[in-house]
Amino acid sequence: MTGKLFIISPKLPRPHNPFEASIDEEHFPRQSDSHSEPNTPISQQTKSLSDNKLSKIKRNASVRINPPKPIADNSLDWDDDDQQFDHRATLNRRQKYKETIARAKKNLLQNTTVSSIVSAPIIELTAGLVTSTAVDHTISLKRYDSTDSDDSQGQTLLHLAARLGHEEIMRILISETSHVNMLLNTRGQTPLLCAIESESTSTATLLMEHDPLSLTCKDNIGSSVFHYATEQCNYIVLCRAISLLKQLSSSTTRLIVISLINMATVSSGVEDARPIINNCHLEIFSIIWLDNNIYNKDIRNTELKLRDIINRVVKFQDVQSCQKYIEEQSKKDRLVVIVSGRLGREIVPSINTVRQVVSIYVYCMDKKSNKEWADKFSKVKAVTSDLSELVSHIKDDHKIQKQVEEPLSINIFTIGSGKGKSTSDLNGKFLFSQVLIDCLLKLKSTEKGTNEVIKCCKQEYKGNNLELHNIQEFEQTYSPDKALNWYSREAFFFKTINTVLRNENTRLTCLFRTYISDIYRQLKSCQITNPVRVYRGQHLSTDELETLKKSTGHFISVNSFFSTSLVCQEALVFLNDSNVPPGLEKVLFDIDADPKFATTKPFSDISAYSVYKNESEVLFMLGCIFRLNNIERSSDNERWIIKMTLSNENDYALKNVLIYMRDQLGSGDTNLRTLAQVLWRMGKIGLAEEYFQHFLEELSANDPLRSTVYEELGDLASQNRDYDKSVEWHQKALDFKSKNSANDTDNNNKRSDHTGKFIERLCFIFERDIRYKNQYFS
Repeated sequence: MTGKLFIISPKLPRPHNPFEASIDEEHFPRQSDSHSEPNTPISQQTKSLSDNKLSKIKRNASVRINPPKPIADNSLDWDDDDQQFDHRATLNRRQKYKETIARAKKNLLQNTTVSSIVSAPIIELTAGLVTSTAVDHTISLKRYDSTDSDDSQGQTLLHLAARLGHEEIMRILISETSHVNMLLNTRGQTPLLCAIESESTSTATLLMEHDPLSLTCKDNIGSSVFHYATEQCNYIVLCRAISLLKQLSSSTTRLIVISLINMATVSSGVEDARPIINNCHLEIFSIIWLDNNIYNKDIRNTELKLRDIINRVVKFQDVQSCQKYIEEQSKKDRLVVIVSGRLGREIVPSINTVRQVVSIYVYCMDKKSNKEWADKFSKVKAVTSDLSELVSHIKDDHKIQKQVEEPLSINIFTIGSGKGKSTSDLNGKFLFSQVLIDCLLKLKSTEKGTNEVIKCCKQEYKGNNLELHNIQEFEQTYSPDKALNWYSREAFFFKTINTVLRNENTRLTCLFRTYISDIYRQLKSCQITNPVRVYRGQHLSTDELETLKKSTGHFISVNSFFSTSLVCQEALVFLNDSNVPPGLEKVLFDIDADPKFATTKPFSDISAYSVYKNESEVLFMLGCIFRLNNIERSSDNERWIIKMTLSNENDYALKNVLIYMRDQLGSGDTNLRTLAQVLWRMGKIGLAEEYFQHFLEELSANDPLRSTVYEELGDLASQNRDYDKSVEWHQKALDFKSKNSANDTDNNNKRSDHTGKFIERLCFIFERDIRYKNQYFS
């Protein structure tokens, strides 16, 4: 029986530069290498390698061999009291970095480092021939080249693979050698330190997990894993290293590494290396408060009262950071701004025209003088010196703001060719929003999903006693038949579910699917039986209005629950304020809705379920489709009238789209895999992967569907250009099939076939990198 061995020449190194971005795109010219002769017989190669003094590796009984003495460098005069990271070293390395970049650009096309791996010769080995020694020497062979800088000498193939950052290649290499983290280059770096320095996070994690004792290694100037990771702000590596530290059994080793962690964090000024978890931000509205005395006791007490109206309060003491924050917010956010008199003079002229800012309030001690300049700006609603009066103003104004200022989130389906944006893009978004809604409505509810929603809400409303009480009541009393009642209350449930839908947060929309389904079923059970005409008053930006004007005659779907009134005057109440900020337009939606067209998306008069019995509110289901008939000015020229009709799904222009939509869902049961496939088609790659993996958790260990999902995950990773992960998933699929197949001969054939494809994939990855690097530096 014969086997095959790939003899791989080591790749050339890159310059050291822990203070700058890693240079993954660089390779350096390689000279003739006398240490490895891939075309000579394996027996001669082994002898040659054994005779080469540079390839001999001194083994030690300790965790790693002692590092060589530091290279003499006249530009670095280290004193006993010097810090771990001296700025003189930084300047010296930066100078070398510039020189190295110039050399790399000049000689890149002559480089054969990566191509030599791809084209490594295959040597037939007779049965029984031991090759581990030859492979081990090839991998651990150090490279010295006169064209490289002093600090990039002595690299092994492991160091180079670590810098390139290919996890699968590293797996192959470490499986063939027993001293991965004992190999040092001339700077005393292990492959692990090289991987961290090059920001190859997955490779660094692999090396740490392969040998947790590698956490004790330091380079020639005493920098450890924790120094390198902290310099790179690589919190993933830091957290994984700390986790592995806790698992070490040797108390002595743990003490050593703990001291290294402390040294790294002190010298770098990083006090908290934990990953930052973003808040959910489940409300569209926020209060921004700018005042030099923001931490005054009276202001802190007022903040608690304001959180009963608008939960999120963000405080600032200087104009620059406040203005920067405001300008960085999403266009779908709505900001209520409170300013002091002095700071208000500086910032109000700049933020008065920002779309996200809906109102401004001046809290000051000199009401008269500040009112003079404040009255010039349309969004300033009040100037007051009384905090109770300030809260009262904000509360009254917010009742209208939450009706007219909340963003309108819609998708457009164009008939025939459109102008401006791509018709296919618009129609695709329209289509898959409908697919997602139908998929969510068919999915079964899970206790895990509802618990996550509650957890997220508690995190959002932490410190808000009123809403935390509402959440507790919700946990204890909620049932599907109370969904509309909770929706009509001015509490967290209404705020969060609408924010999630209007912001098109797909992840949270999937989490809220239980409550979306409950509202759908209640609307369907009390569907209006006669045609109605309903109204909705709202402010739209000039751009939003222009988009709708261009869509006249086409279809729109609303991405949230759509609240309307049976009484026109009730809708117009919200538009009575004559002081409309610049860039906004008053609009009145005038809608004809016939229940015979509501075959899949119901609408209902929810007055009977609402806490406000006197309001004639008609609520349309998320995803309702309307035909946009006409947009014109009202007779009194006060507002725009947008006339729409609830669409019949059998409309000729929509029929084919909806048939295609149903085909996407299929006729079988809808599950998390179905949802993942829909998300994949929508381009939500990360979220699709997440739900594929959730689906795997529901399958038994030997469920035949596992191999199919593994392959889908592999294809997903490949589409996302994560080829290493793609290979990993496809290999997992084959392993599963092999393990669960009854025919051993077929197993061997499949594994051999997969091994060949696996090597082909590795070659493809390297060739792709060569093309990228050539293009980058050409």
